[in-house]
Amino acid sequence: MVRQDSNTSTSARSESLSHDRNTLHVPVSETLPTDMSDTTESEAEKQSGGCKPAVCSSPHEGRKIIRAIIPIHIDLLFTLLFTNSKFLLDFYAVRRTTSYLAMTSWQQDSQTGNKQRVVTLTMPLNQSVGPKSTQVTETQTMMPCSKPGELYAIDTESVNAGIPYAD
Repeated sequence: MVRQDSNTSTSARSESLSHDRNTLHVPVSETLPTDMSDTTESEAEKQSGGCKPAVCSSPHEGRKIIRAIIPIHIDLLFTLLFTNSKFLLDFYAVRRTTSYLAMTSWQQDSQTGNKQRVVTLTMPLNQSVGPKSTQVTETQTMMPCSKPGELYAIDTESVNAGIPYAD
């Protein structure tokens, strides 16, 4: 069994980016504020509707895969990536990385109170030795700091089964 823990958070606020090979920058409309550091407190409050902006409480342990600014509303991005959307199903189909895919809907965990969903898929393996596929079970947990319309922090735990000596 292989365990991989990673944290994924998505924020509607824009951040300055370093130019490295793991950075993807999608042009943001000129009408959207890109840097709140040059605004006064009252202007920042106007941008956030008078409320304090959401802050992610996750430590973000693990390896950074990509950092991107995507010029769409945060709720639409969440819907595209973390629901049973046509976009996500098409994404898996184009990648051809799964022969089986099942997703539960987001449900409240009775023990933690956090929303969770489980994604199960079968991924083909292209190694000359070992099994030809693996069963992946991904548990996605919405962190308590998530605020619709502002910030979604999703903790993802993946477990790959059926690979000898992988634990």
